[in-house]
Amino acid sequence: HPITSRRIAESRDQSVSYPAVKNPDTTDFYHAQAKIHVLSGSNAADTVLQFKSTLESGRYENKNAERYGYALALLANKQYAEARSTIQDLLAQHPDYALYRIAQAEIEMAAGNDTTALKLYAAAVRNKPDDYALNQRYATALLKTEHSPEAKKLLRTMVRQWPQEPALQKMFAVAAGNSGSLLEAHQ
Repeated sequence: HPITSRRIAESRDQSVSYPAVKNPDTTDFYHAQAKIHVLSGSNAADTVLQFKSTLESGRYENKNAERYGYALALLANKQYAEARSTIQDLLAQHPDYALYRIAQAEIEMAAGNDTTALKLYAAAVRNKPDDYALNQRYATALLKTEHSPEAKKLLRTMVRQWPQEPALQKMFAVAAGNSGSLLEAHQ
């Protein structure tokens, strides 16, 4: 069909009758993409430089996701103070975003501040008790820091909430075994 001005006008007229389609929120996608970029990088220092360059040039789709990736790259490169500062800036803008809370606690764990990390996780879980990733990371941190009774209590709740997650069953068994509840561990 030849493209004529009449056909273009008809198409425009018809398009007005359709409702506007709102694009879905891609925030989580861009944050996941940034994390994958960090995890797949072979050299943490180079990854830090890549994120820094991208932020300075403004070549990114989502600035906060890029800053999140930068913080994770700094964490991977053991630049804890700068990673902490970057995450704090993001949290100032979005205090309830679970990925930032997880990153904040992970930075403290990596820096050897286990008590601070556990307090951060506990506060975040109190604010967002239904967030799977946040709960799972908190339980992992509890197990890692040999707080098995607390991990067992948290994981028991999680197993009830997400019964189809075999990873939670395994974590609960470890926490129960470490707490001396061998029967629960075997169940």
